[in-house]
Amino acid sequence: MSSDEWSSPNRVPEGHADSGFSGLLEECLVVGRGGDLQECASRLRQLVERFPDEPDGYGNLAFVLQSLTRTAEAVECYKQFLRLRPQDPEALLRLGDSCFSLGDRKRAYQTYRQLKNSPKVTAELVESRLLLSESFPRMAVRLFRNSVRLVPRISTRAVDPSFWGPAMREIVHIRRSLPGIRASGLSGFLNYVNQHYFHCTSFRYPLTPCDLCGATQFTPDFFFFNQQNVHCDRCGLAFVERRPPDGLDEERHFYEQDETIDFFESSWWHDPEHLEGRIRLLRNVFADAGVAFPFEGGRVFEFGCAEGQVLNYLKECGMEVSGIEGSAKLVAYAVEHFGLNVPQSTVSQFSPSPGVYDVVLAYHVLEHLGHPSVLFKKAHELLRQGGFFFLEVPIPDLSKMQITDKLNESAGYACLGHMYYFTRDTIAAYLTKWGFSVLGTYEYPTPLLHGGFLATKN
Repeated sequence: MSSDEWSSPNRVPEGHADSGFSGLLEECLVVGRGGDLQECASRLRQLVERFPDEPDGYGNLAFVLQSLTRTAEAVECYKQFLRLRPQDPEALLRLGDSCFSLGDRKRAYQTYRQLKNSPKVTAELVESRLLLSESFPRMAVRLFRNSVRLVPRISTRAVDPSFWGPAMREIVHIRRSLPGIRASGLSGFLNYVNQHYFHCTSFRYPLTPCDLCGATQFTPDFFFFNQQNVHCDRCGLAFVERRPPDGLDEERHFYEQDETIDFFESSWWHDPEHLEGRIRLLRNVFADAGVAFPFEGGRVFEFGCAEGQVLNYLKECGMEVSGIEGSAKLVAYAVEHFGLNVPQSTVSQFSPSPGVYDVVLAYHVLEHLGHPSVLFKKAHELLRQGGFFFLEVPIPDLSKMQITDKLNESAGYACLGHMYYFTRDTIAAYLTKWGFSVLGTYEYPTPLLHGGFLATKN
């Protein structure tokens, strides 16, 4: 039923006495993976009518209906799933999200409350949804109870000269904030105000023009924790309005933390299949552009190379490789395990040698930066004329997605390390602005849409 299960080409539910159900369900899922969600939903509907006591039929149908924004139908399927498999945490989460999307915040709140203390769902994920869906009376009581604890913080802020400018701007532009308040709920907005101004110091981050087009008029899309997520009224670029100059990950030394490194090593970096999949996509997008890659003797540079697995693979293929990485611990791994030429540097600190590389790579770096234009500019400087620039980033249009996707912890607004939320159009606009021509692209869901873009230097 989960989006990860949906994307797995080998998933066949286990534990069914009737093997006919398993085979028919897999046939339905194959249709969905092929992109025909309407036909998939139709077949799954027939399947649950034939096997009304199989929860996986309802679960997969609910997920497909939710993907098709047939949310009211998805709610009924999640209810049937929970009738057969009570207290399933993912089904409860998605049922609550579906109710929230339909405007039934009371039912959403009641559903989310059932997830409290669930070992399979993080407390932060549950709490964020409870704040978004709580009623005004419940919110008022909570704020009143917390007001006493806020008095010392308010007193401190009152004498802080950096506080009043951002706070007054927030008040003056409250009408402009209405779309974001409607999307995240009044409680979500007030929680943002509390976190942004009284529990954090993110209001001190600079307010800068749009990184893509230079405009200064933005419309809020969503408020989450201490971040106001906006889009540029001129070009549509979506981003966190106030952010650290080098990005939040650099400021909080996220990739120096052992628990962060352990997570990425176990999830991706040390998984041979992950590396093989990444290289396969890279080969294919080059091949579609008529270029055999990798090519022996070519010079390649990677921004944010992490532990260096991609660079090491390309080195073994005969390419000359180098790159930069902001984390001292990741640099040490790349040097000690692979013997790579990878100095520790942020993108903004790095001074490129002009025109010496054939290929520049950037995997999931742009969305973490305070100013993506810096990377585009330096990639252009690094490349020889006609050289290739490849980047991969998440590209879901979050403002148009349901709450489940908005609060996705890997690529949604709940991923606090992401400063920018790109789409196909905004990436294409960046490439054009900085002197590149797009040669090819690819996309894949994990579960939100990600995209790879291959361009050449003009």
